[in-house]
Amino acid sequence: MKKYILTITETEKEHAGSKAKNDCSFFLHSLGYLSIYLDKDMGRLEKYLFANETLNRKLSVLDAGDLLLIQYPTYIGKMYMKILLNKLRKRNVRTVLLIHDVETLREHFYDEKLIKEEIDCLNKFNIIISHNDKMTEWLRKYGITSQIIDLEIFDYQTSNRIDRNAIQGNQIVFAGNLNKSLFLTKMSTQKTRLNLYGPNPQKQVLNDRIKYIGSFSPDELPVHLKGKYGLVWDGDTLSSCKGKYGNYLRFNNPHKASLYISSEMPVIIWKEAAIADFIVNNHLGLAINSLADVDRVMENVSDDEYKEFMVAVKSMSEKLRSGYFVKKAMKKAENILMEEQ
Repeated sequence: MKKYILTITETEKEHAGSKAKNDCSFFLHSLGYLSIYLDKDMGRLEKYLFANETLNRKLSVLDAGDLLLIQYPTYIGKMYMKILLNKLRKRNVRTVLLIHDVETLREHFYDEKLIKEEIDCLNKFNIIISHNDKMTEWLRKYGITSQIIDLEIFDYQTSNRIDRNAIQGNQIVFAGNLNKSLFLTKMSTQKTRLNLYGPNPQKQVLNDRIKYIGSFSPDELPVHLKGKYGLVWDGDTLSSCKGKYGNYLRFNNPHKASLYISSEMPVIIWKEAAIADFIVNNHLGLAINSLADVDRVMENVSDDEYKEFMVAVKSMSEKLRSGYFVKKAMKKAENILMEEQ
């Protein structure tokens, strides 16, 4: 069984949009996976006029029984995806889908028609790699019948040397698209200092305790993070994570959690986030109900407790930087497919 990854090429941007996919490909190449490249940026007319010719040429290396990993969403369009999957089925290629985002779960939570369309697409894959048991439960609820493997957490590749020995005070790091992180506008009474990283800083939230540090590429960012904890939060309130992005935390593995842990930084996360159990059970940080409690919660962590966090985080960082979780999930998928042959 030969093993391939469908790699969608696109212009590189200074945000984490493609970092997770690129990392998965990087780690799996070490397991013998080869890339089949597909150009995402081709024009719509070109894409559909030459779909059959292009895909026949791209897929010509695949034989019956081979494995192809597709990272989802692909952003190549529904019709093009349908043609691709039909050709893979006719070739009797075994398919694994690695979910990065479920679009309807993130953007169209109550649209039953769109959910059914997406579930029907996902069900065309032999195996699905879901983020965690909460996402898997949702997928099963809405009709997924394919086999599912839980990833647990995303890996995060960085070769930069991390130094966390000179941490001063109770500083928190928050990295992300700052323009959509509306809860930041409510953090005016907290004593804890907050260091912000990412595009689109909101000038009105900055003060002597909330500082904007800058925007860096995902590969460079880890060495610039300065703080005791990395914050995972979303929505427009401090009391909980609300809105569609806050609700999405109940199901997904936020990539910024992997960024922090890979950078050897404990995490502070919303208690109802899907990945909160993983953080707490592995002693990787704190799960809280409300950001209004952050000062008190941090002050109650003893030096010994924080040292325990750092030991656990350093160990987990080594796993994330080596691709431990995606390699484990794909090896499990390979074994399942081998047993079915």
